[in-house]
Amino acid sequence: MTEIVLFTPKAELDAAANLRGFVDICRSKLTVFGADLPFQNDVWDVTEAVVTKGKGSKRERITFSNAATVDEKAPEMMREPFLSFAKAYLRYMHGMRPTKSIHNRVAALRAIEAALLENNAHPDPVQIDSRVLNRAAQIVSDRFGDGAAYRVGGQIEMIGTFLAENRLTSVPVRWHNPIKRPSSAVRVGKEFDERRAEKMPSSAALDALPRIFRIATEPADVITASVAAILLASPARISEVLTLPEACEVREPRKGKEDAYGLRWWPAKGAEPMVKWLVPSMASVVEDALQKIRVATDEARRIAKWYEKNAGQIYLSPDVSHLGGREWLSMAEVAEVLGFTDRGAASAWCRAKAIKIVRLDGKHLFARELCSNLVYGRSTTSLRRVAHCC
Repeated sequence: MTEIVLFTPKAELDAAANLRGFVDICRSKLTVFGADLPFQNDVWDVTEAVVTKGKGSKRERITFSNAATVDEKAPEMMREPFLSFAKAYLRYMHGMRPTKSIHNRVAALRAIEAALLENNAHPDPVQIDSRVLNRAAQIVSDRFGDGAAYRVGGQIEMIGTFLAENRLTSVPVRWHNPIKRPSSAVRVGKEFDERRAEKMPSSAALDALPRIFRIATEPADVITASVAAILLASPARISEVLTLPEACEVREPRKGKEDAYGLRWWPAKGAEPMVKWLVPSMASVVEDALQKIRVATDEARRIAKWYEKNAGQIYLSPDVSHLGGREWLSMAEVAEVLGFTDRGAASAWCRAKAIKIVRLDGKHLFARELCSNLVYGRSTTSLRRVAHCC
C-alpha cells in the first residue's frame, strides 16, 4: 500500500533549505510509484501506479526530458536542481492527488524549466515567480492546442500554488492560469455551429466506413473497422470497446418482437457492469463486427491462454518448433524465435536481456539461454527446458 507522508515546511528555514527537505522526503520516505522506485533514474516505469484501461501491454513511463528535445529520439534531460524538484513533485502529488493524465503534469514542469532557462543556465525552483509562470504559460500556448494548453496551464497553476503554500520560492507566488478554457461544445449560435461542423468528418469519410468494414482483409484494418462499427451502433469510450470480453453478447426474448440484442459492458469510470442494448437495425452489424474481431484475434487469444497455463515458459510457434530441445541457438535462430529480420537485432536483444553469448565455432555467435522475461519479466529459463514443454 502506498504510504503518504505530508511535507511540512519550517518557518525558520529559507526556501532553498525547505526545497532540499522536500526532495529528501520524496526520495527516501515516500512509496508512491513503488518503494523500490529508482529515484535517481531519468526514466521511471510507473505502469502499475497509473492504471488506464484499454492500453494492453503498453508500459507507462515518465521521461524527465526538457521541453526543447522532448520529441527527439535521444532527448536531453532537465537540468539540476530543477530535475530533482520535478521528480519529487511528481511523486508527492501523485500520492496526494492521483491523476491518469500524469503527462500533463510533466508538460507543465517542462514548460517552467524552459522559462527558467531563458534567464539562467541554472534552473533553480527557488527563483520561480509570476513572471516565470507567465512565460511557461506562453510556451504551453504556443506548443499545444486550446484544450491541452488549458489543462497544462491548470497544472502550472497547481505547481505555483504548491510552491507558495510550502515556502519553496524566494518570493511569494500568487498566480492563476491565464489560458482560457475552450468554448463549450453545447453553446448555440452560428459561430458554435460552424465550429462543431469543422470537427465533423466529411460525407465521403462517413460513406467510406461501411465500405471499409465490408472489404477489409488485413487484421489491423478488420479490427479498426469493426471497432468503428460497434461505436457507431453504441457510442462509448474506446477503452470500453477494447476491454469487451469475447463472450459479450446478450440475447433476450421479447413477446411478439425480435429478440433484444445487447452487449455486456464494463463502464470505464467505475459504474456497475451493465447490458447495453442496441437498436434492432444495428444488431446484425455488431454481430458481424464481433465475429470479424474473433477471427482476427483467435490466434492471439489462443497463445494468451497457453501462457496462462504455462507461466515462466516461452511459446514456440509451429514454424520454429524444430528448435525445441536445442541447448544452443545461433543468432539467426534467435531472430526466428523473436520475429526479427536480422541477426544484429537478435544479438542486441540478447545483450539487453543479459543473455550470455559465446562463439562456439570461433566465428558465429550462439546464445545458450533465452529469457522467459520476454513475457513475464521475472525468471530466466534455458531454451532447452522451455522447448521441452512446447
